Amino acid sequence: MHLRAFEVHAFDYLLKPFDRARFAITLERARTQLAYLRNGRQAASVSRLLAEMRPRRQPPRFAIRTADRVFFVPMEDIEWVQAADNYVCLHVGPQTHALRETMSAMEERLDPERFVRIHRSTIVNVDRIKELRPYFHGEYLVVLHNGTELTLSRTYRDRVMALLGSAL
Repeated sequence: MHLRAFEVHAFDYLLKPFDRARFAITLERARTQLAYLRNGRQAASVSRLLAEMRPRRQPPRFAIRTADRVFFVPMEDIEWVQAADNYVCLHVGPQTHALRETMSAMEERLDPERFVRIHRSTIVNVDRIKELRPYFHGEYLVVLHNGTELTLSRTYRDRVMALLGSAL
């Protein structure tokens, strides 16, 4: 029973009956923790705790509906995503599948450690990136393993570099 308290990140606990001295120690620990939180020293710990509590938002696959069937595309098979009016086009190998979704909603559904937005109309699977080539005015060409060339706009460059772990 006592271990469960620490599984939910308790920093102390009281067992009945307790005396004033034990209560004072626990109260002081609580005040110390609150002071750390106010000073931002525990921000990273709180962020990790919140991340653990947040439900996973990315689905393992996407359902694609056609006139006569529904089939599934695993997330890891998606090479890149392109905006097309009120749809997104999922590029999976030589095939393209339309899905009624906004780019923002698609970006939320995709694994942020695997997919990154490189343009307002393009999201790419970072595992499929072969190389980056300088283009015009601070933009880059993103070349995928299959030879597809996509534009990395300046707006998204820093985010891409942070995910890829490089600096341009």
